[in-house]
Amino acid sequence: MVGLPTLLAIAGALALLLALYLVASPRYGERAYHYALFAPWKYPIGNYHGDLGSSGRFEDVFFDAVDGSKLHGWFFQGTEKKVIIVNHGKTGNITDLERLMFALLDTGASVFIYDYRGFGRSEGSPSLKVICEDGLKAYQWLVEQKHFPANDIIAYGESLGGIVACHLAERTEIGGLILQSAFSSLRQISIENMAVLKYFPDALFPIYGKNSVTVSKFNKPILMLHGALDQDITIKHSHDLLAAATADKEFVALPNTLHDEIDEKDCELFVRTVKTFLTHLDEKSAQRAPHTVNN
Repeated sequence: MVGLPTLLAIAGALALLLALYLVASPRYGERAYHYALFAPWKYPIGNYHGDLGSSGRFEDVFFDAVDGSKLHGWFFQGTEKKVIIVNHGKTGNITDLERLMFALLDTGASVFIYDYRGFGRSEGSPSLKVICEDGLKAYQWLVEQKHFPANDIIAYGESLGGIVACHLAERTEIGGLILQSAFSSLRQISIENMAVLKYFPDALFPIYGKNSVTVSKFNKPILMLHGALDQDITIKHSHDLLAAATADKEFVALPNTLHDEIDEKDCELFVRTVKTFLTHLDEKSAQRAPHTVNN
């Protein structure tokens, strides 16, 4: 017969193992995974004086994060009434997406790209919660300082920035959602990169990053773009997002593009696709059938 001291020792050991399991989980031990989630470039690292930085086409913007940290961004005034708020991926800073920015500007829309806390000239340190908060403050800046109607604001999420764009889709009024090279869920992409994480259920992952759930509830048009040659976040993630979305939706594969920067050969297709998407947002007959473009 097992004595009380032995039972208490077993219970204590189990409690310790449970505590260690929880602490090691992506939800409660998120900071331990930051090396995989964030790779920021702090100013002056970055191509601040490249073609984009020296173009003179942007307004240098500083605005406050919820904790008082200063956030930095570039605002480009377009010729059309729509504005695209760009939420970038885990690496670099706003200077790292020159080709994407010029392509978006070629659509005629205004563009606002900003850095999360800890990136570029933005103060502070990033986390999943932080980047979602910063996305909301960037949205607020567009509404309050530039007076864009909510329906004219399009949330654009590139890679990890898909989490932020989806957060904006959940928490604000926007006219549409564009996801480029986004993953279907943080748990799925995490397991693909670190198989041991499959032993943590969805409840032990951060509340952010459930992109498939978000698009399944979003009732405005969604455009999904993905590089056909992407090996970091495979194109299957966009197919999964497309299957989950229930509103007006479109998927376009960029045949020559890898993960992040749009390949030069795909720029014409990219601009045409995004421009058409923006035009359709204003059409009352938005209930068009989903379709896929592969070339």
